[in-house]
Amino acid sequence: RKRIPLKSPHFTFHTTTFSIKLYESKMYVMFAGSAYCLQVFSQDGQLIRGVIPSSDIKDSFFFSLDQFGNIILADCLRNQIKIFSNSGQLIHTISNANLTEEQKLSCPAGISVDKQNNIVIAHCNKKCSLIAF
Repeated sequence: RKRIPLKSPHFTFHTTTFSIKLYESKMYVMFAGSAYCLQVFSQDGQLIRGVIPSSDIKDSFFFSLDQFGNIILADCLRNQIKIFSNSGQLIHTISNANLTEEQKLSCPAGISVDKQNNIVIAHCNKKCSLIAF
């Protein structure tokens, strides 16, 4: 075990780390609080780049990466799943407008991608459940 300090100009006293994922020897870190952002760090904690602008991820706390490195965000307040390319370009949005009544999202939080590249979401719509897309 070793502690890796992350070096980023966006850290403030009120910033909280919500999610960390590893992909191709890089750390993808979601921050929330005073500065919402998703950033990529090297294994030694050096900031490589910001990925998604804070305006696109405000109030998103959970994310996952698919086998192609696309970033999948769970947006609890807007009841959406947003899919971004690895460079941060918005590819697709899954919202309640294009879902059946049974699939409708209600505060999607936990999110993962399985080996078949299905997006699996934990949310609470009438009762807590999992949905796969």
